[in-house]
Amino acid sequence: MIKRYNIYADLFLFMRKKTISGIIMAIGFLLSPLSWWNDVFINLPLAYLGGVFASLVFKDWFFPGVLVTYWLTNILGFLMIHFGVNGLTLREGETQRFHKKEIIVYLVATIVYTLAIFVLFKRGIVKLPWEYFMGG
Repeated sequence: MIKRYNIYADLFLFMRKKTISGIIMAIGFLLSPLSWWNDVFINLPLAYLGGVFASLVFKDWFFPGVLVTYWLTNILGFLMIHFGVNGLTLREGETQRFHKKEIIVYLVATIVYTLAIFVLFKRGIVKLPWEYFMGG
């Protein structure tokens, strides 16, 4: 019996991989510090939730839980962007590669971004969102 080659099945699998990679990249962009509005609507609510769960273990762990969860969402965003872009750009049969150096770069970028926002907030250059509208 002759096995038939179905180009449509291969095209479907190819498009499925690309679509999933695009969705992963989009979610990563929403979690990463690359989108300027993500903190108010996505990362800070997730970080607050992380702080609440941390404070269930020990009451003093709320703020550290918020900070760690905030960093994790930013790092996860960078990693998801990386995996999404790799999935979109890889050729058939190639595998994704991820090196320690890239993880360190993402970690340092996230920490620098967090420290920069903290300094801008402490100096009064950046305010809480409602302070812009209420004159606080």
